[in-house]
Amino acid sequence: MLGRMPIEYHIVVFIHILAGIIGAFLAFPVAIGAKKGSFIHVTAGKIFVISFVAICITGYILDYENIKNFYFLAESSTLDKNIYSHRNFILFTAMINTFALYLVLSGWRIAHQHYKGYTDLFDKVFNISLATVLIIASCIFFLVGIESLSYIEEKDHFYLNKKIFATILAFLAVGGIAEAALDIAKTLGFLHIKRWWIEHMRKMLLAQLGLLSAFLYRCLPSKKYWLLLTLILALLFLLFFVFMIFRMSNSKNQKLLH
Repeated sequence: MLGRMPIEYHIVVFIHILAGIIGAFLAFPVAIGAKKGSFIHVTAGKIFVISFVAICITGYILDYENIKNFYFLAESSTLDKNIYSHRNFILFTAMINTFALYLVLSGWRIAHQHYKGYTDLFDKVFNISLATVLIIASCIFFLVGIESLSYIEEKDHFYLNKKIFATILAFLAVGGIAEAALDIAKTLGFLHIKRWWIEHMRKMLLAQLGLLSAFLYRCLPSKKYWLLLTLILALLFLLFFVFMIFRMSNSKNQKLLH
């Protein structure tokens, strides 16, 4: 399939993979290991954000190309349930892409606005607009996921039946909506967070978890192991998050105290 694509497609794929490697395996480990607020931490964090934006933008381009191929290269008579299931899968991954992009952008802006010292009109409009996009994406994510269940055989669900799968979809969609709603409340001043760095770290860790999960999904030969490894990663990230909160709460780093 990839071999038949134009050279531009190969370039986009290369950038997508390269940005993923830089973000997940270089920038993030350096940022998480460096002293918080230091030049190394800030620089690595910016590289992580830029890499993540590149991943998501190229991901959208690849999703668009795939959808275009389905609609413009397929004869109308071939638009059966298999075509629609592929279309839904592409839309599904695009919405996950949007969720990940939101996490990294909103996480970066938390730190940026903290050190800036105030939130102006542009910040409020940007934050609320970004959160609105996530709410819409979460709704599409759920609806497309539910529709896709009718195209997928029970045996393809990695040990999950359709009811459990639908519950997970609902949980993730509600989580996305709640994430956006809380950020809107914070932007408008209805909700105040004392330790800004906890929110910053939580969003960045979730973004990194999503990135590693995507790598596993693309690289593992069997998808049934992907779900198990993702759950293990999520548990490890949760334990690490708790450890970092405890460690940073007792830190004398002035960057975290003001």
